[in-house]
Amino acid sequence: MYMSEGTYQPSNEHYGLANTGVENWKEAQSDFFESFRNYDEAGSLRRIQVLKYLVLTSMLMKSEINPFDSQETKP
Repeated sequence: MYMSEGTYQPSNEHYGLANTGVENWKEAQSDFFESFRNYDEAGSLRRIQVLKYLVLTSMLMKSEINPFDSQETKP
């Protein structure tokens, strides 16, 4: 993926999507969180879509950890 600065920034978003396909929720949640952090640091609006994936994955795995409690997801 290319960010606004024109540099290549690898994303775990695709790995997260692949892990959801095989119902590996824990790995998918980790991949989406890492991807969200990368997009957030780059200032990409794609972070909003990935945050939705992160929340959905947390719900599917019945996690007791609220992804919105993380410092990275706070405005």
